[in-house]
Amino acid sequence: MEFILVRHGKTEYNERRQYCGALDPDLSDLGRQELEGSAIRAYLEEHTPDMVFCSPMRRTLQTAAILLDGRDVPLVAVPELREIDFGDFEGRSYEEMKDDPAYTAWLDTNCEGPIPGGDFPESFRDDVEVCFESLMETCRTERVERALIVSHGGVLGTILERFAEPEKHWYEYHFPCGGFAVLKDGHIETLGGDTTC
Repeated sequence: MEFILVRHGKTEYNERRQYCGALDPDLSDLGRQELEGSAIRAYLEEHTPDMVFCSPMRRTLQTAAILLDGRDVPLVAVPELREIDFGDFEGRSYEEMKDDPAYTAWLDTNCEGPIPGGDFPESFRDDVEVCFESLMETCRTERVERALIVSHGGVLGTILERFAEPEKHWYEYHFPCGGFAVLKDGHIETLGGDTTC
């Protein structure tokens, strides 16, 4: 069983380096342009998925539409593939918050502590693990050999942390916008879009 893991294209929040988890912006013009000529789009032309699982956010659904380029592939929006909720930090950048005591306190936990007004990272990752196990079971039941997951950096890093070999911390998996990895039988086979693992 093969999973192609893709992070959505750029939004204006990404371009401004602002936290964007629960916010639901569209792709930016630059994000759309980059996806049109991306390594993942070229990869999918040769490796068409049998099914697509997508975060229900606009930026991921728009990314999936661009990457599939009109191909008729079943797509399921999965709420549990949403990004972590950054709560009080949403829409703000490091530069804007570097002197904010709540933000610096969270950074001091190595970003593992509860996010004020948002998610608790460990609980978020546990939910992603349960979700991915469910998606694997769906693929087994439906006899899906290759599935595309279009989601967010935190979700994809968690999937690799919990299901790929060798095990690494979720922050060690860096998915730029439009970056991708191919996970097959627990091993990362392909990386693209300057993804580093």
